[in-house]
Amino acid sequence: MKRPTPLMLLCAVLCCLAFARPAGAQYGANIYVDSFVYIDHENGLVHGAAYASADYAYGCNYGIDLTADLESEDGSQFTWDYYIGENYASVHLYLAAYADTEYTIQADYDVNVYYSYEYYGYYDPNNFYYWVNQQVNAFGPFNFFGPGPETFSSPYFRLGRNRNKNKSRKPHHLWLVEDRIGGAEVYPPGYQTCGQVFRRLTFYVVDEANRRVGRALIREHVPNPPTDSCSGATVVYTGTTVDLGPYNTIIDYVNTGCNQTTGGSAGGNCGFTSYPGYFQWVPRSGAPPVNLATFHRDVRYNYIGINGVYTEYPIDAQFFP
Repeated sequence: MKRPTPLMLLCAVLCCLAFARPAGAQYGANIYVDSFVYIDHENGLVHGAAYASADYAYGCNYGIDLTADLESEDGSQFTWDYYIGENYASVHLYLAAYADTEYTIQADYDVNVYYSYEYYGYYDPNNFYYWVNQQVNAFGPFNFFGPGPETFSSPYFRLGRNRNKNKSRKPHHLWLVEDRIGGAEVYPPGYQTCGQVFRRLTFYVVDEANRRVGRALIREHVPNPPTDSCSGATVVYTGTTVDLGPYNTIIDYVNTGCNQTTGGSAGGNCGFTSYPGYFQWVPRSGAPPVNLATFHRDVRYNYIGINGVYTEYPIDAQFFP
């Protein structure tokens, strides 16, 4: 715990904050506390915040220590101890927002008081010490009311605890962002080509209401990989689990290989048919993978079909299990 200086203590908390008084709050000495968890699914980030604000009837000498933990159900945690020598203390914490994960913020509030030679002890003019034995563990907003003066032997004490939680969205299917069909320009620079058609599809992972879900672990699963008649090789898929990162984007590149025996010129309708092929969400909890979308790919040197469609899909098309 951080210790405020005597000057900070003497100047702390001398006026009311411009915060609305919660329903049921009594006039006089109050410390309002609250916390919240906001999940930014579009950018894959969890925001946890907690604050305490004082509303006193008269000048006093208090400081507030705020210690907060933001943690996920899978064990990720961010802890911060923050002190402000005024009648307000706050903290803002961050974690990566993974899909279908519950996040909880838990905040502890300590009150600091000053030594009074008049009372021969640490003077608590509003008797917030009353709350020490109440073991408050409030969910959501809470008002600590100070019932009256008290003198005791400790310069600080634990006021109580406040907590809140939120859960990120659960993946359900894929939402198309872009579908491009073309030549080598559709692939990243430097990719070796032999004149075949390329197709690049970009997706978001979304929930049932078509909202993005934050970061997700995704894998491509094809139970029976086909042989590409253009290259003579078995088609290789990304079978490993991939963290999509904060922007939750899948980019799927589809094309045939090249005929290495003819100097890189395959031509014709060589290629492969791949069905079924799945994009799967891999829960961080260890639960079995969940199919998000099923694809039937007809991939030829001169053309590429996805689920029977050989032209570019319109933006916002949806793909389901």
